[in-house]
Amino acid sequence: MAHLLPHREGTRRSQSRVDMISPLIELCELPKDQRFPYLLSDGKRVRTVTGVVEWCAKRGGCCTMTVWRAYAMFRKGGRRALISRPRKDKGASRWFVHHKKAAIFAAYLWLGWGQTIAEIHAAIRRDRELLEVPAATQVPSYDTVRRWLRSNAPALVSLALDGQKLHRARMTSYAKRGLLVERKDRGL
Repeated sequence: MAHLLPHREGTRRSQSRVDMISPLIELCELPKDQRFPYLLSDGKRVRTVTGVVEWCAKRGGCCTMTVWRAYAMFRKGGRRALISRPRKDKGASRWFVHHKKAAIFAAYLWLGWGQTIAEIHAAIRRDRELLEVPAATQVPSYDTVRRWLRSNAPALVSLALDGQKLHRARMTSYAKRGLLVERKDRGL
């Protein structure tokens, strides 16, 4: 039963989109010489297609471009074209796709060091310059970081391994120069 819910939700959304553009559909099905003036369901008369689109947008709580887009989709594929489909990149974060260094950093802290999501989120915010995230770009929300890290995508493991390689490459030069000294157990 649970697997039917997304389909039902998509059908409901499709129906609401059809309801939103139904005056435009009815108007465009009329012969051109009988279209205007057109009487809308609230008694308002319109004299242009744009007037109908504006009325549909106002009633639907959206912009006119959304009405035009929905109507074009309806003309191309009928009601089925108006059903929402899941994103093709579901489970992936667009933000982390565009900010590869931040993705490597987060994956390395998550899988390599076992840091908490809150610590990783704070580290991304704190180290945005080092991760080459422009100041104009918004840092992902805690929820985005959490969902992306818990997605267990196979790419996450490879990103964490890339992070280990980068870490070793950066630290090797310090180790060779003797700048890294092993800590002795102080018996605390």
